[in-house]
Amino acid sequence: MATLAAGGMGLLILAGICRPFNALRTALLAVMTVGFAGAVLLLPQLFFLVALTTGQLLTLGGMLLGGLALMLLCRLALNRLWPEAA
Repeated sequence: MATLAAGGMGLLILAGICRPFNALRTALLAVMTVGFAGAVLLLPQLFFLVALTTGQLLTLGGMLLGGLALMLLCRLALNRLWPEAA
């Protein structure tokens, strides 16, 4: 579950860094997302992945939503502290 959480948060951070989106940045995010999904689906033994139960999937989703909320709150706080950096 830690591998999936770290990969998901990494993709969320990449999406935040890629803003504002243009064709190249969109392609980068798409390739990285497909690459991560492909690695999870095709090479689960490499990352020691096992099938997750429903409770574990819900926990993973909550962790990703919490991480996204924390990332957005940090960005909002930084924009208020240093508006010229935004």
